[in-house]
Amino acid sequence: LVLLPDRLVFEMWAPKRELSVSLDDVVDVDTASSHLGKLSAMAPLVRVKFRSAAGPTDSVAWQLRDTERWLATLREMAGLE
Repeated sequence: LVLLPDRLVFEMWAPKRELSVSLDDVVDVDTASSHLGKLSAMAPLVRVKFRSAAGPTDSVAWQLRDTERWLATLREMAGLE
């Protein structure tokens, strides 16, 4: 997971896939205890909701260290503050 000045990029190794979300398309950043039916008992997930070509909005979530810092930085860089 990489946060660039204009986008958030995630590369999955297996299966090989890349997700790139423009920060201009981010509509919300919050936390969740589950995403797509998978529970996260260890720590809250950082969830990013964004406009996508596939529909009005989509979302993606990750379990990350320093959740509060990720939330604050993503909100600031996406202009949600």
